[in-house]
Amino acid sequence: LITYGVVLFLALMHLQSVLGAAQTFFGYFTPVIFGAAIAYVLNLLMSALEDRLLAGLWKRARWLGRAKRAISLVLTLVIVALGITALIWFIVPEVGRSVSSLAASLPGYADASIRYLNHFFAQLDLQNPILLTIQEQWTQILETLTNLAGTLLNGMGAWLVGAASAVGNGVMNFFLGLIFAIYMLAGKNSICRLISNA
Repeated sequence: LITYGVVLFLALMHLQSVLGAAQTFFGYFTPVIFGAAIAYVLNLLMSALEDRLLAGLWKRARWLGRAKRAISLVLTLVIVALGITALIWFIVPEVGRSVSSLAASLPGYADASIRYLNHFFAQLDLQNPILLTIQEQWTQILETLTNLAGTLLNGMGAWLVGAASAVGNGVMNFFLGLIFAIYMLAGKNSICRLISNA
């Protein structure tokens, strides 16, 4: 018990190093974790296909029964791929239409906002020197905001490269996890025997 306390104390004293090591460990094993999660989800559909939905086929065609795991796995992957494709087929065009509609509407929103603010300032009794200064320098304020937006957009280039790198890394981890999941599902019986014998 004292040893665990000392180890916990040292881990808390060097928390940055421990967190860095944990991040490195999980970075290396992310595809395995993804694969186990994908295998778990796909196994639900694969088991239903293998044991219930196609059980009559295995009895009628005994020669297919020897390959029922492989057939069920391929059918599961085809069903999931079709489902994901259908989602992408319907969702991506709608997102594109929404973004283009928003982009087309932004200049109108900006013009309406400027007209509203000009009307608002015109309605005020501008005896206050601060309000007079704001109205006089309205163009300069808009130019400053435009320059600030340009600076922010220039800085987004590095952010986009980082985001693209993260997406690429995530896609690579997903496909490695998918390959691991297929391997696990194809050899599910032998993996279950190994775990039960241990």
